[in-house]
Amino acid sequence: MTEFYRLSLKLAAIGHRYLQASQLPDICQPILDRLAEETRELVRQAVLANGKLTTIAAAQGARGSLICQSRVFPVLPLHVTASGKAWLSSLPREEALKLVLSAGLGEPGEFGPNALRSVDALIKELDRVRARGYGTAIEEAEPGVSSVAVVIRSDGGEAVGALAVVAPAFRLSKKRIPEIAQVTINAAAELSLVWPLRSLVSSHEMHVTRTAS
Repeated sequence: MTEFYRLSLKLAAIGHRYLQASQLPDICQPILDRLAEETRELVRQAVLANGKLTTIAAAQGARGSLICQSRVFPVLPLHVTASGKAWLSSLPREEALKLVLSAGLGEPGEFGPNALRSVDALIKELDRVRARGYGTAIEEAEPGVSSVAVVIRSDGGEAVGALAVVAPAFRLSKKRIPEIAQVTINAAAELSLVWPLRSLVSSHEMHVTRTAS
C-alpha cells in the first residue's frame, strides 16, 4: 500500500471484476471443454486482433482426437482454415480478398491438397460459408486434418473471434459436418454472452485510475 492509494471495499470489488474481465481464456474454457466432450474432438478458440486470427485456447477431446501440442498458438492462415473462412465470410468481399491476397495464396505444395489456389475459388467458397453460417476446411491447412468453425460475435454483433472443431479428415464425413457445426454454433452463442466481459477491462482500468488519483 502506498500514499497514492486508499483501500476500500469498492476498489476491491473493481479489482476483482477487472481480473475476471482480463482472463478471457479462463472464462471461456468451460464452454470449450463442453464442446470438446460433446464432439470428442479437439476444440480451438481464436481471437481477432489487427486483422489476424490467433488461437488463444484449446480443449482436448476424447482419446483418439487430435492432440494440442503446445500452449503457444500460431496466427491462422485465413483462406485454408475453417476459422479464417468463417471470419472472412463476415466481411465485405473486397475487404476479405484484400486480407487474403496481402498474405498470399501460398506456394505450390504449401498447405494441404485441397487448399484454395485462386480468387474465383475463394469467392465461391466464402459465398457458401456465408449462406450456411459456418466454415469448413477439408485437408486444406494440412493433409489429413479437417475442421469446422463459426464466428464468435460480441453482444453488438461484431465478429471478435472464431470457434473451431478440428479432427482427422476421415472422421469429418459429410453427414457429421452439419451436426458438429450446429453444436459449435451453440457454443459460440454461449461465448458471445461472456465475451463482453473483455470490454470491461479498459473501463475498469480507467475507473481504478480515477479512484486512485
